Amino acid sequence: MRSIKGPKSALTDFIEESGIKLRSSKDNAVFNLETQVAQVPKRKPKKIQYSKPFEVVNFEIFEAVQAENEIEQMLEDLHSLKVNDSMLRRISVYLCAKRKMSKAYFDFLVKHSKDSLVVFDCSMIADQNFNISTTLKSLELFQCGQLRPLTLNFILKSMQSLEVLRITGAFLIDNFEVPKSIRILDVTNCSRLDDKFIDGINQSHGSLEELRLSYCYGFSKEAELLIDIQRLFICETKLSDKFVRCLKDLKQLSVKGCKNVNLLPNLSSVEYLDVEGIVSLTELPVSQNIQHLNISYCSNIENLAFAKLNYLNVSHASLSQSKIKQIYECKSLEILDVSWNTIVDDSVVKELAEKLRLKKLYVFGCFSLTSKSVELAYKLRGQCLIVGNPSETHYLLNS
Repeated sequence: MRSIKGPKSALTDFIEESGIKLRSSKDNAVFNLETQVAQVPKRKPKKIQYSKPFEVVNFEIFEAVQAENEIEQMLEDLHSLKVNDSMLRRISVYLCAKRKMSKAYFDFLVKHSKDSLVVFDCSMIADQNFNISTTLKSLELFQCGQLRPLTLNFILKSMQSLEVLRITGAFLIDNFEVPKSIRILDVTNCSRLDDKFIDGINQSHGSLEELRLSYCYGFSKEAELLIDIQRLFICETKLSDKFVRCLKDLKQLSVKGCKNVNLLPNLSSVEYLDVEGIVSLTELPVSQNIQHLNISYCSNIENLAFAKLNYLNVSHASLSQSKIKQIYECKSLEILDVSWNTIVDDSVVKELAEKLRLKKLYVFGCFSLTSKSVELAYKLRGQCLIVGNPSETHYLLNS
């Protein structure tokens, strides 16, 4: 026992006076306390698992964004790029979508185009800046509202081997000389063109295969096409039956919104037909080879059974039960539009889904549909996309 140094206490004096002997013992629990450390069993370190957030990616949007990023990188250093016509087309699409087309970009596209020049937005290009002197096989200028006839004739004069010509939205052009080598001609939305332009085509363009005159409001119902072509698009024009009566080998025809067209010629070779809004039509002089048919607003047409049909638009067509049964016979149908027909209900949608192998079914304005069609659409997900069900929003809010 260790001695305690310092002044003696009363207890110490008493022990000495009484002769009490103190025994020092190593086993004395009072004076020798051995501290025993408790052995805690070792534990494995706790693993902390973190739940990382995940993102649902729309690959179509992702790929589109990636493509835009690539083009933006190209535009940063255009002059060092090795470009081809396909790449220039992508750049032109981007510049149009972003409204970035300028004279500098236009000149770049013109300079580096070899066989094909495509400019989707020429709205900001002045007439004097259409400096195109290269020999091309395809020239496509869209929304060229400042282009004048004299400039266009000068451009086309040197292009003896031009096969494809698209000049759209040229509001200042009333006429121009079309090269004889042209096979595809598109003058959509050139509102000043008149019957004289048609006369010029009839005189010297026997090699023409495709003609697009849609939204050209200067043509009259007296105009007539005397050459035989394969593809004709005259949407929303004043052209009449007289214009199409001599055509025999047509494969594609669109007379959408042509109020002066009441009868169609024999269209035994037609594969694509758009007669939307021609309410006077009662029959279609077509064969079983037709694949694309739009008869929206045509409530008087009765024959709808075409075996090879893969697209059919019968919206606003006052469908009856007999017409629905004919649609069931179109076994090749992939896309069907029955919007705004009161007869379309849950049972019709169910039978269409069961009897046909549809990929898309449009049912806008079919207010007889209930939640049963919504449940059916969920079951058919991945097989058939049902678009426009009016009861879908109500079903989702209450489920």
